[in-house]
Amino acid sequence: MELISKEFTNLGLPPSLATCTRDTFEDNCQYAPEMVLKIVKQMASTLAHLHQKQVSHGDIYAHNSMINSHGELLFGDFGAATDLSMLTPNQQLLLEGIEVRALGYFIDDLLTVVTEQNDITKMLADIAQECLGLKSDKRPRLSELVSRL
Repeated sequence: MELISKEFTNLGLPPSLATCTRDTFEDNCQYAPEMVLKIVKQMASTLAHLHQKQVSHGDIYAHNSMINSHGELLFGDFGAATDLSMLTPNQQLLLEGIEVRALGYFIDDLLTVVTEQNDITKMLADIAQECLGLKSDKRPRLSELVSRL
């Protein structure tokens, strides 16, 4: 395996005792709405690809992601990944719904460090809320999110 280029840095920091399950960020961390959109598009595409290959990541957080100055994303930490191939299609769909919810929190966390509010952040906030819906069967599918983004 290649070493990761030094131009990549952690997107986020692990949760704190105060945030429990929500990522934290460096004090001076800020991203333009366009950068956040680019990051979210890449994450949604990556998750859709994994689910097409019947893999659930299981640990979707900014602190498991790295970016460079161009917003190119590297996604790692597959320690909680699951092979979905032995599950029924309905069970696979339910696990996709859990990952969609995690993507909603990922988006919501990134929106806390955005430099300004605009149409992009409004769209992302709306998508995050859809992903965070309490009913798994009402959440968008990953393939749908890729198309929308």
